[in-house]
Amino acid sequence: MNENNEEKQAEQTQYAKKKKTFGKLTSSKFLEIFIIVVVCVVALLIFANQFDFLGNEAKGTAQQQTVDFDTYVFNLENKLAQTISDIEGVGKATVAITFVDSGKKVYAYENVTETSGGLLEQELVLYKGEPIVLKEEMPEILGVVVVAKGATNAAVRLNIVRTVQVLLGVTYDKIEVFAYKS
Repeated sequence: MNENNEEKQAEQTQYAKKKKTFGKLTSSKFLEIFIIVVVCVVALLIFANQFDFLGNEAKGTAQQQTVDFDTYVFNLENKLAQTISDIEGVGKATVAITFVDSGKKVYAYENVTETSGGLLEQELVLYKGEPIVLKEEMPEILGVVVVAKGATNAAVRLNIVRTVQVLLGVTYDKIEVFAYKS
């Protein structure tokens, strides 16, 4: 019995210590400090993410400037085909676009030194190891072929040609429209 009493006293002592510790934890001063620490940690995380976000944005911009040419062509053809399909009387349409080249990028250069002959020596300007692109010129379109269900009708064919001219800025002699095979 004596051992049981000692065990109960030990348990009560531990319980009292836990209660005392918990009481300290819930005191208003501790609670204020805890809230201040949490707010500081959250503010620090937001601040750190802000810088990381800017870094990722710069990387994203560099990646956007180097969009895969095939993806560009694929998206352009699909968007044009969808637009043409929406014209009254056309129905299903597919589009193929060919290009002279894949476009051109104009990079930023910095004048470094002047040579004895009066020529300026230029150096490519880099940002985080990547060249800065000032302008990206779109590729020149060589020709457009449209195959559409309603292309047997002359009025529909004319509307398709006009649509391609307006959307892509090409002349009519670079556009061919054919009807789907029966």
